[in-house]
Amino acid sequence: PAVYDNFGDYFRIGATFNNSVNVSQATDKTNYSFGLSAANQEGIVPSSAMNRYTARGFVETQLSKAWRTGFSTNFSHTYASMITGANDAALWALYAAPANYDLKGIPAATESDPYTQILFRSATFNNPYWAQEHNKNDEQTTRIFGNAFLQFSPEISTDGSKTLSFRYQLGIDTYTSYVQNIEEFGSRTGTGSVSHSSWNARNLNSLFTANFNMNFADDFDFGLLLGNEFIHNHGKGVNAWGTVLNYGGFPHLSNTNVRNGSESKNQSRTVGLFANASLSYKSMLFLNVTGRGDIVSSMPRNNRSFFYPSGSLGFVFTELDVFRGSPILSYGKLRGSVAEVGMAGTYSEITYGGPGYGGGFWSTAPNQYPIGGVSSYILSSAVYDPNLKPQNTQSYEVGADLRFLQNRIGVEYTFSRQNIRDQIFPVPLAGSTGKTSMTMNGGRMHTNTHEVSLMLVPIQKRDLRWSVQFNFTKMENYVDELADGVDNIGLGGFVTPQIRAWIGSRYPVIYGESFARDNQGRVLVNDNEFLPNGTRNPNYGFPMMGPMDNLGEVSPDFILGGLTTLNWRSLTLQAIFEWKQGGYMYSGTSGLMRSSNGLDRTTENRESSFIYDGYKSNGQKNDIERGGEGDRRAHQDLAVLLGSIPEFMVFESSFVKLREVSLSYKLPKIYKTFDVTCSVFARNILLWTTYPNMDPESYQGNNNMAGGFERFSVPNTKSLGLSLNIQF
Repeated sequence: PAVYDNFGDYFRIGATFNNSVNVSQATDKTNYSFGLSAANQEGIVPSSAMNRYTARGFVETQLSKAWRTGFSTNFSHTYASMITGANDAALWALYAAPANYDLKGIPAATESDPYTQILFRSATFNNPYWAQEHNKNDEQTTRIFGNAFLQFSPEISTDGSKTLSFRYQLGIDTYTSYVQNIEEFGSRTGTGSVSHSSWNARNLNSLFTANFNMNFADDFDFGLLLGNEFIHNHGKGVNAWGTVLNYGGFPHLSNTNVRNGSESKNQSRTVGLFANASLSYKSMLFLNVTGRGDIVSSMPRNNRSFFYPSGSLGFVFTELDVFRGSPILSYGKLRGSVAEVGMAGTYSEITYGGPGYGGGFWSTAPNQYPIGGVSSYILSSAVYDPNLKPQNTQSYEVGADLRFLQNRIGVEYTFSRQNIRDQIFPVPLAGSTGKTSMTMNGGRMHTNTHEVSLMLVPIQKRDLRWSVQFNFTKMENYVDELADGVDNIGLGGFVTPQIRAWIGSRYPVIYGESFARDNQGRVLVNDNEFLPNGTRNPNYGFPMMGPMDNLGEVSPDFILGGLTTLNWRSLTLQAIFEWKQGGYMYSGTSGLMRSSNGLDRTTENRESSFIYDGYKSNGQKNDIERGGEGDRRAHQDLAVLLGSIPEFMVFESSFVKLREVSLSYKLPKIYKTFDVTCSVFARNILLWTTYPNMDPESYQGNNNMAGGFERFSVPNTKSLGLSLNIQF
């Protein structure tokens, strides 16, 4: 027997290359800028990569004293080769591999048949080396966006105390995305599948504004902005997929036995009218009032229009004579605001879809339409409330900005409160209704946020400057109310565990099976030595599974970020760190490692005896000894049991991380024309955390599960890099 470094054998050192060139010039009447860039990346997983190429241009010119025009355009093409995650994870077998199994050295498939996999267990998941060679998951996206404008600014006063301008801008954003997913014949002991999907989007934005500014009474500045915005979004998607490949080596739709396709279209339109009025007095008092009304097509006809206003007030009290020239207080401002924001949902009337007869008891659907050339449609299982109305958010904010000792010390504080009402979400319905959910208004949340910034300049001399900045954020999101009779709703995840919103808890929470506990919160163990049929209980002395419960709040208690910069002549040294305290996260990867390969118990004799830390039903401390000679499966049985209890895989996700350290040097001018700056940097090089095995920021995507859910994902990386910037 030997010990193999399966992780080190599989993962590679990734590389990222960013190259760009930009040409720009400004003349008396015309400004222009053109640029090209390329980003090429090889991931730490052998089959992962990303290449992005972009081009952009901008031109603005003065046609006459009153007329000005310009345009900008951007083009990008991105190709990404990815790997599957979560339940379809390509890395499952890597994380689960025992240390004494040579995952790389042992062939991934039999010699006689390259589509019959070899793995330490049945290939319910793929051998990662086999998947790397045969499976494909890639995406290509081509995007073009830009706008053009025309501005007219007539002269309405000879002394410049009044200005007026009209501006019309038309923009378009269009992209096409193509996704290909291939599971070759033999993938996960199956017959494979092929899937192709494309999505085309076209978004049009028309914006007209009229802007008036005037100075009066020597001390007052007034501004008024009126505008109209028209937004039209259009999208079309086409999907084609096939299952049950006839043979390997030709992963093509024509090689599948069961083929299907779908098509989707959507479009929406928003028309908005808005106004913004501002008034300032002696650059000391600032008042700003806004209002916007929208009409949206994505809501029911009786609830398509909504209005939301805002107002803010700022007072720079150091402009008062009593504070002028103060050697201590350099700047002081008090500010406050009240705002309301409306957000439309998406409403659908009665929709139909094809019936499905799949399920956990069927490897393939027993019936699939069309049958004998006859198609079938049924009503959608999800319905929408015809009285659906837009979600509303009211926010209140107060704060202060202070600078001391000629701006050597700065302090900023902001407190904000957000009240979200009429939240839009699908509410679960009883099965007796024949429907699964109804999308409706029914939620209320509130958020309290404290933000504190501290800026210090301990050293400031002619050639040397050292500055330090800290940012403290504490955000608490609480769910106050959901629909009648609903105390929590699912946001994502599996059957168990899930990420949910729960009344009375900070948003969001992890939900799943917990450990059984007594009334003192202590873990209970199974103290029944024999099963009802008289056989020995394999879980005797082991913890018991409890009910579905809230397993932990995802949101941290606070986040503290820090930035320090040291400038000495042409050298700049900079470091960024972050401290995230509190919050919990589900780690399917750590749970798999613990239950499958004993990664967290490498120093433990797997045949030794042990007593699980818990309590019996009579309240006594557990004294049941398991393992040892004659009970060699105890460790394995315990691992299997713990792997079925999600609470076992929930960990605190606090961390302190040195995010980046960089050193840059600006060379002396070359021929009085060239500015050259060289930099070296290191990112994510130090991490302190109690979260096991993975960086707690290796979570599942940027969605409702972000920050609270991780399952067989790619590890986070540290990176070292060089940068060269030349300007002339």
